[in-house]
Amino acid sequence: MFAWLSGLFEKEQLQSFVWVRDIMASNPKGSYAKYKKYYDRHVDRILKGYHKDFLRFEKFAARNYKYSDQSIFMAIKVANYAYQLGQLKVAACITAAVISACNRAKKGESQVHPKLYRATVVLHKKVLETGKAKKAEPPKEPA
Repeated sequence: MFAWLSGLFEKEQLQSFVWVRDIMASNPKGSYAKYKKYYDRHVDRILKGYHKDFLRFEKFAARNYKYSDQSIFMAIKVANYAYQLGQLKVAACITAAVISACNRAKKGESQVHPKLYRATVVLHKKVLETGKAKKAEPPKEPA
């Protein structure tokens, strides 16, 4: 009787999950193939948790970047959210895959927007430095 009401509460489908998954899968040297479920679960959780933000980012990407760069932009946004949430492995996997995709694009005819490439490299360095700092911390002893 109220089946039409369920349509009001369904979230709009995001293209971002498909884009980010495809970028991670395209990295031949990455760990995505081995830990696919782990990365997909965390990327899906980030996209669902911040659904409104990512809808806004997709619209922004559609207005400001060509189609091939939109997926790179969304992958950077997901990696940034993963980094802010402390999911360093997820952020590192995504940024490494984006850097790999950018390098492959440079070898071919297409080119990725320079701002996107620089943003990815900076984020990747931050992720790696944070990971090194966490490993270098001495373990805390209980009082």
